[in-house]
Amino acid sequence: FFPSLYACIIHHLIAYAVTMKCQKCEQNSMDEYNTNVINLICFSDSYKVSHYLQYPKGTTEVYSYFESRGGKFSETLFFGLQYIIKRYLAGQVVTLKKIESAKEMMRKHFGRDLINEEGWRYILQVNFDVISSSETRWTLTYKD
Repeated sequence: FFPSLYACIIHHLIAYAVTMKCQKCEQNSMDEYNTNVINLICFSDSYKVSHYLQYPKGTTEVYSYFESRGGKFSETLFFGLQYIIKRYLAGQVVTLKKIESAKEMMRKHFGRDLINEEGWRYILQVNFDVISSSETRWTLTYKD
């Protein structure tokens, strides 16, 4: 299962949407940065790909969230999750070719196999729906 990883992927998609610049393909519009170009398996901070190894055996559910670490403003308004999910996480975004490509990239990066290949193959074979709470659409978040 991949709730933490999907939270991380959504976080990165939001970050790119906010900057409106795709670092991988150097295009200036998020609309041009689509699921045919992006490999969601690699779209994460590299240390997060090993998080699945930290879950106790038999874990079937994880609750994940993300929050601002601070910044210029005392308040932030979270907006746009539904668009990002529908635009970049709907349909088949995981393919065998993307799994193999990610496995090769991660082997070069870490010097060993670290990808959760079994989990990604499971997502490829099963109709995996991303679930989002509608309460997150207009949530005003305060930083401490």
